[in-house]
Amino acid sequence: MAKYVCYICGHEGNNITHNYDHRVPLSKGGADDFRNISDACDKCNEQKGNRTVQEYRKWLNDNPEKIKENCYPDGDRSHFAKGGTWY
Repeated sequence: MAKYVCYICGHEGNNITHNYDHRVPLSKGGADDFRNISDACDKCNEQKGNRTVQEYRKWLNDNPEKIKENCYPDGDRSHFAKGGTWY
């Protein structure tokens, strides 16, 4: 089974949880080519929606209760509990 690493959360997954994500959404002028597409887990890709990566990370910082369970390696969400930021 193919493996990938989510560029947003670092989750290591397989082709069942794999998505391609436009770093800059098409709706915000992002290109539909390999320079704007990265591997992402289905949870991050779904929750990121049409935000840019920077907008999504800021939103997570402002809404830590929205961090999806089991999305982060070993379920470690301590980064946020210690007041860390994604940007």
